[in-house]
Amino acid sequence: MRTVKKVVLFLAVTSICLSCNEGNSTGSKDTIVTTHYNIHFVPDLSNRVDKKSLKPGSIHDTVIFNEFIDLYVPLIYPHRRRIQQKDILQLTRISSENSVQGPNIVSLKSFEFDQGSRIRYVRDSSQGLINDLSELKLTIARTYESRNSRHTWSGDITSLLQNSITNLNTITDTINSSNDEANFIEVYDNIIVLLTDGYIEYGSYSEEFRNRFYHLDSRVINKIRGLCRESNMNPSQVLEMNDMGLVPVENPLLKHYKFVVLEFDDRSLSKSGSATIRPTDFEITTAVWKKWFEECGIRQYAFYPIGASSAGEIIKQQILAN
Repeated sequence: MRTVKKVVLFLAVTSICLSCNEGNSTGSKDTIVTTHYNIHFVPDLSNRVDKKSLKPGSIHDTVIFNEFIDLYVPLIYPHRRRIQQKDILQLTRISSENSVQGPNIVSLKSFEFDQGSRIRYVRDSSQGLINDLSELKLTIARTYESRNSRHTWSGDITSLLQNSITNLNTITDTINSSNDEANFIEVYDNIIVLLTDGYIEYGSYSEEFRNRFYHLDSRVINKIRGLCRESNMNPSQVLEMNDMGLVPVENPLLKHYKFVVLEFDDRSLSKSGSATIRPTDFEITTAVWKKWFEECGIRQYAFYPIGASSAGEIIKQQILAN
């Protein structure tokens, strides 16, 4: 995504500079680039929903999402911008059962260039931004409560990549404007914050075809681990050598996203956190996901194990680092 963005910015800056030179050969304007954030919070509702089953060191998904939302105003909203923020925060469900009621989006983009209304919305503590962020947290909580009461939930990570990421919620436009003093370029970072344990083992199971699989369960993990031992290779090398991996998804919009995947589990660790077998489950699952993402056209991604970093650290490392 970073490479695509650089190309878009280069073309936009070149176009503006050429237009500027045609109209004013005696001087040049500064070019100011502003990045807005289109952040999707995505829960993998097939697992990690029962608070009683959480491992030591892990916290419930709703707590993690709440931390991200609570840090929007102090960290993301003012980042390298004083005015005209056009960010979007939304809950994006993988499941086809979207019966949970409640607002699932907070949008500053809807104000466009109406800065006065935007300021009033941000400052209004009762009906403005803070209230809407709280409503978004409530919708996320209701989503998990609904999942717990149903005990079943259709949808999987493949559905997210194939169906949930659409033109309706992906922003690829570059906005160009100018005044007498400067040229302005506005771009969006599309970001998926996905909470999952890394195991893909729900729904109906399909047979493997030429070392390609639709699930990542203990059976597949043990097969890869055995090949690592036989060949004295690491998981990434085994996947490459045998053309193994999850079946890739064809969706051209994926190249516009950065994936921040949190709370990867490792069932091969002991209760004290020590490795009981090599390579560990985490080493294998991350290798499989990395290859899968790259074959799907996703170029920016990061994986975090359970309890690895705080929401604030992740925001600084993965969302605001560009």
